[in-house]
Amino acid sequence: MTILRLFSVLIGAALLFAPAANADPYEFVAELDARGVYYADITTVIDDGKLACHQLRGGARILDMMDDIVDGGYTGIESGILIRTAVKWMCPDQQDVVDAFTREAIAAQQRES
Repeated sequence: MTILRLFSVLIGAALLFAPAANADPYEFVAELDARGVYYADITTVIDDGKLACHQLRGGARILDMMDDIVDGGYTGIESGILIRTAVKWMCPDQQDVVDAFTREAIAAQQRES
């Protein structure tokens, strides 16, 4: 696990969110703004959040998703924030998947220490 990935995971762990009741792409964007995530345009970032939800529901590996998001121009930290924020506002049904990933990543880091 690279340092960038590990750092992104730890940032994600610090951002444990309570799931939202309804999908709200505008709250998703507002939270990204509040967290300082840069994006080219609102339509694309909403599509990025929807894609993250779709991939999670399809069983994608979160590290692979983070790599894809970084390839799209975001930083490693932003990739973790984008996934967590998408789950919070657009697919709260995937909160357990992201929480399990976070727990596993923390446990892996502790084993390496």
